[in-house]
Amino acid sequence: MEKNMTLKLIALTLAGTFVLAPLAAAQDFPPPPPEGPRAEMGQRFAEMDANNDGAVSREEVDAFERAKFAEADTNNDGLLSTTEMTAAAEKRREEMRRRKEERRQQKMLERLDANGDGQISEAEFLDRPKPGFDLADSNDDGVIDAEEREAMASKAKRRGERWGRGGNGMRNR
Repeated sequence: MEKNMTLKLIALTLAGTFVLAPLAAAQDFPPPPPEGPRAEMGQRFAEMDANNDGAVSREEVDAFERAKFAEADTNNDGLLSTTEMTAAAEKRREEMRRRKEERRQQKMLERLDANGDGQISEAEFLDRPKPGFDLADSNDDGVIDAEEREAMASKAKRRGERWGRGGNGMRNR
């Protein structure tokens, strides 16, 4: 009895994780933007739509869930252990981290690639804005002297920030 209850709990958890949230999101929101969580939900909806008709049938949801369950069931015993569920969840988190980092890198490329060649040259990298330096260089002479450094350190200390060795002038997190 307890094993059946555990299996039901696992099934409900998987349904919520793999199916219900993306389905609800895909139906409640306008078309997703090209990146971010809503785009990922739209992508998940598209993955479930096996016949590409723009709608997801119960059979398509079942097939999608079956595939996700099989992927998580690494020992192929037809059951998910806590170890397998943890591994599947970590795999999803790692994939999300990877996509987030790719988006971050793409934004940096778009921001710094002045000539639009899809790469950042050393010149483009060095020519990027340096607001921290500009803020510290209060007399705009292109040099942060001891007086300017002390002024920034004093400002940072008053605001609870670090400045100098090991610090970057940013608020501690």
